[in-house]
Amino acid sequence: MAGKPVVQHVIERCRIGEKIVLAVPHYDLDKFTTFGVRVFYGSEDDVLGRYFQAAKHYRFDKIIRITADCPLIRPDLIEQTYKLSLDCPYAAIDWPKGRFPKGYGVEVFTMLALELANAFAKDQYDREHVTPWMQANLRCKYLENDKDESHLNYCVDLPGDIERLETLMRENET
Repeated sequence: MAGKPVVQHVIERCRIGEKIVLAVPHYDLDKFTTFGVRVFYGSEDDVLGRYFQAAKHYRFDKIIRITADCPLIRPDLIEQTYKLSLDCPYAAIDWPKGRFPKGYGVEVFTMLALELANAFAKDQYDREHVTPWMQANLRCKYLENDKDESHLNYCVDLPGDIERLETLMRENET
């Protein structure tokens, strides 16, 4: 995308003073070593377990979760969501229920919240998507959008999405 891998755009937008760790499956061994960030390799099927092991390995107290398919993630929304998380175990951008575009997803949770989810989430869906157990069982806060932009999609789900987002980026540079 614009001459760079999608994940590089995500990394560049996430450089807001926090440590960045890519938590990737074992089969991606050495694929992400050129981005200048820490890489943690873990289970392909148990993403929650991978996050837990990475956070434990790096001794994080708080985790900011951003998926690698969000190349237009906004640093200001990351910071706002982090501030919202200061007095609760889990905070997030209120998508898909809310009014933010797809692709602006940010979740912030404590290590204790991650430990609890890892210990008690048994459903495969919860293990694959990391935070559903937290959302269902912990006190949560959600960042809300003043206007409804839920019809917008800034996420890369399919190869054609890259061209769509590149066009959008070019149009907004003028």
